[in-house]
Amino acid sequence: MNRIPAGVIWLFTESTKMNKQILIAALLLAASFNVEAAKKERSSLSEVKALATAIHHEARGESLAGKKAVANVIMNRVKHKDFPNTVNGVIAQRGQFQWYRNKKLRAKTGYDKETEKIAQAVYLAHKTKHHVDNTRGAIFFSSNGKRPAPRAIKPYRIGRHVFYKLKS
Repeated sequence: MNRIPAGVIWLFTESTKMNKQILIAALLLAASFNVEAAKKERSSLSEVKALATAIHHEARGESLAGKKAVANVIMNRVKHKDFPNTVNGVIAQRGQFQWYRNKKLRAKTGYDKETEKIAQAVYLAHKTKHHVDNTRGAIFFSSNGKRPAPRAIKPYRIGRHVFYKLKS
């Protein structure tokens, strides 16, 4: 019967301990990535819900193009240096969306599946930089015919809304 040298047994034992440590480290690393991915997914879901809510309140009754245009303005603001860098931040910005602060202006019902799909599509398109902006880069819109800001220029109408760029 052949005996295994003690040095080989020691090497195998140490190697197994090291493999366990590497495995544990790999599992911890994978778990941290999963936590970060989950946080990012929750954040994205929150952003899409906020975008759908804004579309619902601002463009309810508009055509598909009108709803996408409102979503594009919000996403254009997210990318613009003069506005917050999240959908929630843009919508919550004081003086921008009246329904956000005034509950009396909010719709009695929530958004529908179609509106949620529009929000998801526009949000994802902007985040992946594969968007088609039907507002020509607008960051303001108005439904009452009044120019929303002194620097708002180049009006462009879609449905009942007029969309404006910001003069540099």
